[in-house]
Amino acid sequence: MIINVEGKLYDVTLIYKPLNKHIYFRFRDGIINIYTYKLLKESDIIKLIKSLPNIDKLLEKSIKNVSNKIHFKGLEYDINIILSNENKVLVDDKFNIFTKKNDDEYIFKIVHNFYASYLSDYLNKNIDRILMQYTDILDSKPTFEIKYLKTAYGLCRKRINKVTLSTILAKYNDLYIDSVIYHELCHFKYSNHQKAFYDYYESKFRNAKIIQHKLKQIKYNDKF
Repeated sequence: MIINVEGKLYDVTLIYKPLNKHIYFRFRDGIINIYTYKLLKESDIIKLIKSLPNIDKLLEKSIKNVSNKIHFKGLEYDINIILSNENKVLVDDKFNIFTKKNDDEYIFKIVHNFYASYLSDYLNKNIDRILMQYTDILDSKPTFEIKYLKTAYGLCRKRINKVTLSTILAKYNDLYIDSVIYHELCHFKYSNHQKAFYDYYESKFRNAKIIQHKLKQIKYNDKF
């Protein structure tokens, strides 16, 4: 949503986290992401924005940090955009993006379709191995969905027996992909992130907490 604060326009995304006790902010690509445990009116959002020191500098920095590089399977590549009559991605020493249109939003979709295809293949090859660890809690094989998630690596919806993985995971190596899959499957036993959840997570995935912490520390500022 676009919020007008004393004549300045700000792009704001609200992300609801009902279990949080505080409201906090993240800045990415010139967007203010507000993580909130309660519903906010426009007037509340304006007050919050006014309370932020140096907000314009923070937003400017978030845009400047966007790199012209891209990551795939934990490796960094230069981007090579090639106008073509087909849309596809080929990776060699560069990340070659063949596109019908030289438009960032259009290219973003091409890249994340490529990521989704890679993750789909990865699941097909590895999910049976992973699910063997969860025979104690799973009565049937969950459905897996892959799509772009802006604020999470994965989601578990136990009620409909479904796990969603973000296409962003294709940027990381297999260890981190597995860590997210194991994490989401653990939510079929524990909905929240209490101590029992992490103990169970550790029992299924060695060094889970350390690996999850490392994943959170990786800050890719890819263009796409």
